[in-house]
Amino acid sequence: MIVDSVKSTGAPAVLVGLPDNAANFPSVRRAREFFNEWPYLLTLGISVSINCYYSSNYIFIPGYILTLLSKTPVTATCADVPGAVDYIITSSDLNAINARMAQINSHIASKATENGYAFFKLAALYDLPKGSLDLYNVLFSGNPFGSNFSLDGVHPSARGQDILANAAVQAINARYRLGIQ
Repeated sequence: MIVDSVKSTGAPAVLVGLPDNAANFPSVRRAREFFNEWPYLLTLGISVSINCYYSSNYIFIPGYILTLLSKTPVTATCADVPGAVDYIITSSDLNAINARMAQINSHIASKATENGYAFFKLAALYDLPKGSLDLYNVLFSGNPFGSNFSLDGVHPSARGQDILANAAVQAINARYRLGIQ
């Protein structure tokens, strides 16, 4: 185990937990947000079903948009197809993902405490407010999900990495009292 290997050296360490809520990823959006983009989608040959307006589902935007574009003309629906790769995330899907991340975070935090290591969560970045959805930007911008995230809206950009590095410094300073600036 990596923690045991680091512990055997006597070196200090910082452990990092996952975000708390997968719905906070900038590329994961509510179906209604997607529906509100219907005028632009129509210019691409994609009509949007009214079920998106009423749906409580979430959508992983990059995957869904690319799939839709490969099938134009097409009508986008926000209904989940169980077992299919449809990029639709139901409330129960989201609850399962978040529950699993909570289990993982609990395990990582307990290992940090057990070994006297610093700990912080990626929530330092992923809990920041996300901008409004603009599908034109998703397709044609160099930073479609804001300057803190890469093109997929999941992984941090260089600026996002800076935010996480600052969170790591705060955790290290709090645990080891190093005064890193």
